[in-house]
Amino acid sequence: DIDAPKVWMKDHIKKDHIMTGNMEIALDKVDGIVNNKVIFKNGAMPKLELKKNNRNDKRRKLAIVTGEKTVLVVRVVSNNGTGPSTSSNEESVSNKVFGNDIDPVNLASQYKACSHGKLNIIKAPDRTGKSTSISNGVVTVTVSTTTGEGDVAMRNAITNELNSEFDVSHPTELADHAMYCLPPETMGGIAYAFINSWMSVYSDEWCNSVSAQMHEIGHNLNMAHANENGVTYTDQSGMMGYSYSSDDGPIMCFNAAKSWQFGWYDDRHIVLSTSNPTYEGQLVGIADYSPSSAPVLVKLNTATSTDYYVNFNRKTGINSGTVEAGNQVTVVEQGGEGTGYAESSLKAKLGNGGIYTISNFDGSGQDATIVVNSINTNVNPGFANVSICIGPCTSPTPIPNITPSPMTLTPTLAPVTPAPVTPAPVTSAPITLPPITPSPVTLAPVPTTPSPVLVTATPVFPTSPGIDFSLETNPYCSSTGNAGGIWFDVLAKNEIAVTSFGFETTHASGTIVSVSVYTKAGTHVGFEQNPSAWTLLAEIPEVTVTTRRPGGAWPPVSTQLPEDLFYQPISVGERRAFYIHPSSSLTYGNNLDGGDSVGTLQVEDVNIKQFIGNTECGGGLFGCFNTIKKFNGFIHYTTDPISPTTPQPIAPVVPPTLQPVTSAPVPVSCTDMAVELELLTDNYGGETSWQLKENNSVVQSGSGYLSTTTYNIDLGCRTASEYNRFEFIINDSYGDGICCSYGTGSYKLKANGDIMKEGGEFTTSESFSFPVDPNPPTPAPVPVGSTKPFKLELRTDYWGYETSWLLTASDGSEYSGSNYNNNLLYTVEHLLPGNGCHTFTMNDSYGDGIYFGWYKLYWDGVVVHNVIGNFG
Repeated sequence: DIDAPKVWMKDHIKKDHIMTGNMEIALDKVDGIVNNKVIFKNGAMPKLELKKNNRNDKRRKLAIVTGEKTVLVVRVVSNNGTGPSTSSNEESVSNKVFGNDIDPVNLASQYKACSHGKLNIIKAPDRTGKSTSISNGVVTVTVSTTTGEGDVAMRNAITNELNSEFDVSHPTELADHAMYCLPPETMGGIAYAFINSWMSVYSDEWCNSVSAQMHEIGHNLNMAHANENGVTYTDQSGMMGYSYSSDDGPIMCFNAAKSWQFGWYDDRHIVLSTSNPTYEGQLVGIADYSPSSAPVLVKLNTATSTDYYVNFNRKTGINSGTVEAGNQVTVVEQGGEGTGYAESSLKAKLGNGGIYTISNFDGSGQDATIVVNSINTNVNPGFANVSICIGPCTSPTPIPNITPSPMTLTPTLAPVTPAPVTPAPVTSAPITLPPITPSPVTLAPVPTTPSPVLVTATPVFPTSPGIDFSLETNPYCSSTGNAGGIWFDVLAKNEIAVTSFGFETTHASGTIVSVSVYTKAGTHVGFEQNPSAWTLLAEIPEVTVTTRRPGGAWPPVSTQLPEDLFYQPISVGERRAFYIHPSSSLTYGNNLDGGDSVGTLQVEDVNIKQFIGNTECGGGLFGCFNTIKKFNGFIHYTTDPISPTTPQPIAPVVPPTLQPVTSAPVPVSCTDMAVELELLTDNYGGETSWQLKENNSVVQSGSGYLSTTTYNIDLGCRTASEYNRFEFIINDSYGDGICCSYGTGSYKLKANGDIMKEGGEFTTSESFSFPVDPNPPTPAPVPVGSTKPFKLELRTDYWGYETSWLLTASDGSEYSGSNYNNNLLYTVEHLLPGNGCHTFTMNDSYGDGIYFGWYKLYWDGVVVHNVIGNFG
């Protein structure tokens, strides 16, 4: 203990001068130690000398997410001033990060807004160096490194230059966080950061993207990725999912689990467990948080570190740009007990009347249920009325009695009466919080007569997640026929993005079909039998058929494809064609007027127009077609398009389209080499690409893949001869291969079914040439016993640069390795004298071994040494 004056202790703790596990404290004016307390002379103020632990190690301390955080933005000039430099100038990048009363949405403004003023990003203090200066939070450094040497060499050079330029031992003496804005073409990805640390790295103008800034600084603050359905980045209800290219949006905060982890709203948290099982009442969004508001977050706490988090994702104010699940109740699963680094998974997006069940919650034998009794966004603050119960709920939660205000909609809506939700009774009492009385609103009666304008559809405002609008294309149609698929065009009247479809069918309810969806820019007319003109949007192997209610009853029931299946933007005035092809027939409309033809307007609403198209006539995919048929179904779309309000996520969201193959189509029977590629992507499928070369010319290629997905790709029937040489090249833009740091990706290159080459563990690229020469040159004989093979397999940890090794052979030859990248597998092989003693030394500069890595030594093909983890 330190018996120092309280005012001294408070002052230094407030300034973050004293932090657990981060430093040693050297004290003077000590009078002695009594009962394990340091006593100071005559009450003198002690002198504090900080000995910082500059390694920001997630194993040693947690990030501080309140108070002030200084940020230094670093522009870079490469190759001693003769190479490319960061595109944005100092003034521009300062505005994009700190705002400076010029840029409205930026790193500083959004963290301040989302935290309600509890975390403030401020500029690094101005400072003059030997040849450059820090001004307005930004500095420009010149390094000798070229862009071709890559981001690892570049960032190390930047760090060394900052230390030298400002005479510091580490950049954290200049600011809490440093953003390295690399020159263009230095790195393959868009940005990355170190967990619970100080550094983030951006590819050139991605330094200006507010979502990239929030995402990467979020990693520095110990936040992991936000996922959905097992796919990394795909939770777009908040930051820590995709990054977007816009510098001013989307304006949103974090999902329920990340918000809980930050702790900014902890006075409006509720914790439920098997011993405290029920909450029935209102939830408000984070934008409407205040110390006296209704609850903002609910945690369903388990006995393990993995728990569930519930919030109302109110789409307003500081969260008005949320890309997914706006104005819905979300359920998110995350480990780390809500405080540690852990990826999250979006489990449910619930509208009015939605229910999500967690079976056998925490092994209790009881289900946990989240029920949305009502959602009201016509009051301020908007709220969701929920019943969250482990086991049965106490009693029906009263839905607020709201008198609506006049409201005019065009076109006229048919009345929709939601079924009342009556939760089952429960034995435990609910948590009581201050009542929220909504402001009265009045709604005018909605007429029951449909609009007389036949081509104007009734917009359906669905309660299902992820869909803003659904346009029914052919309501109340009784004149129908069956076809194998349908082509039609859509034209956008406003910025929209199509996200999914539904279609009518005559198959029995419960029938399983597969469905493919294609798209192309412009009209489908003239391209019905031209596969190369189309891009595959989605391929769904199993869709369960539902059937239309008898007599055209409202609302209709159709076979719905998965929600948010893809994201196909359409700009104002743009026409785009779609082709829906189920494995079994769909139903089309025959209710044609005398003047109808292909391209005649079929239906429209306030945002889109849909036109009469063509149907298949039994010829299979892209087969023969009939003319003048109406699409019976739904077009699901969002009015939050990629441009201009919501920029496009940087990661593939649709399966890839292969580049055109210049060789002849593959015949059914191949008498030469039938070559195929089996590719399983890792957690970052968008980084993977490949090429097939014939006599050094690219004949086929692929890229833009989904994550954790298997692809079987036909590479054609190739003629093997002494004149035809093929080379297969697989690439990873980030430089860590497709196995095994971030998922277990792999590839297999086959000829006539036999595996010629397989792998996955490489860095930037790997290549293989075939056919293999049947008469390779015979190597010169090696005298028996003269040499033997030595092999090192090294898997680096999160701090690869700390690892180095030295091998001294019996003949005095030395081999060594150092400056490794993080989380990669390296293989080193040498031929050494077969006799004598060889010495191998593995080093870790920090002294904790390769904490999450390992290494193996092989001698003459046999493992002789195997070390996993910490060796000191």
